[in-house]
Amino acid sequence: MIRKTLDGKLRAFINGAPRVYALSIDNGARFFAAMLPLSDIDRSVAMFARWMIAIAIAGSAATTCIGWLIARRALRPVAVLTVGAMAQSRAFSR
Repeated sequence: MIRKTLDGKLRAFINGAPRVYALSIDNGARFFAAMLPLSDIDRSVAMFARWMIAIAIAGSAATTCIGWLIARRALRPVAVLTVGAMAQSRAFSR
């Protein structure tokens, strides 16, 4: 939004920083400047950040589940040996 200030100059008041394009005219004697708001880019970056957080949480959950399943399968022989050893120790104690 462009507003007129108390001193009569036009200034850009935007939620965030504006992007200013400046073009030199007459070998630097004059300039042409145009301002565009960065609010669309800021919204896109905020949405991207939310998606990255969601993907990081989902990825962490998936990695935890897959790791748990792999560990469970890798330790299954140890569980079987433990059950067998417990049965043998009970047989010896009788």
